[in-house]
Amino acid sequence: MPFETAVRRFLQPLEAVIGIDGIYWNDYRFYSSALLDCPTYERHATARTRAKIEGYYLSTCVRYIWIEIDNRLLQLAAMLPHLDDQEQRYVSAEEANHYHLQRMHQALALRHHQAAARTYYDQKAKQQIGKSYLRSQRRSGRPKLTRDAIREIRVLRKIL
Repeated sequence: MPFETAVRRFLQPLEAVIGIDGIYWNDYRFYSSALLDCPTYERHATARTRAKIEGYYLSTCVRYIWIEIDNRLLQLAAMLPHLDDQEQRYVSAEEANHYHLQRMHQALALRHHQAAARTYYDQKAKQQIGKSYLRSQRRSGRPKLTRDAIREIRVLRKIL
């Protein structure tokens, strides 16, 4: 039996998301240099959209997943968000799902604090600079030249 057929038949199916820097599933990022040769990946990754893609995983260890892209089956390795112990990648699908749910609950609990933190820093900005940082504007381009600045430029041009 060919390897690709065995993967499709015996491994668990998954639905992952194409990101700009890899494939995401259960808060884990997976990547392979073979992804760069796939026009489908390149099209969705550069579009900054979150396109879904079908794949497969081994339930006892999610260090690797296999995805179906451009009628090919690619093996992707789990990537760590920072340099750390490589053993972190050896987790089961159940543990990965548990960590994913735990992170979602933590983010939900912190959502209530976002408005309080925004208000706190807005008050600090008003005390220090007299303006709300929430109402500040960023203007692109060069700043308008004053008469003194124009005069300095003319003097410098004469000297140089």
